Amino acid sequence: MNKRLTLLGFASWLLLGVSWVMSVYAYPRLPEEAALWTSLWSSQAVEGTKSTAFFIYPLAQTLLFLMYIGLARAAFFRTPGPDSEDRRLRGRVRMAYGRADFGLHRKSSRV
Repeated sequence: MNKRLTLLGFASWLLLGVSWVMSVYAYPRLPEEAALWTSLWSSQAVEGTKSTAFFIYPLAQTLLFLMYIGLARAAFFRTPGPDSEDRRLRGRVRMAYGRADFGLHRKSSRV
């Protein structure tokens, strides 16, 4: 299990790094103005200029990735403390995984 988590973490960091490398590599090669065919009101192409908004996507990827890493560490990777804290952790795990089935096992058992 630990080996799987390590491999998954490595793959996640690798994909995030590749996203940033591709963005930094592609940005200087973009033209200063490019035609965007997104106009709904006319058939003429709308001109767009090169902007640093190009980096919004990898930035959003990074923020979401770090947020999910923080949530996973807070919920699942704590060292077990006193019995009450251990019980709370088991409750979080049960809540995270138990509600994913939307109570289907309860409905099928009543049939």
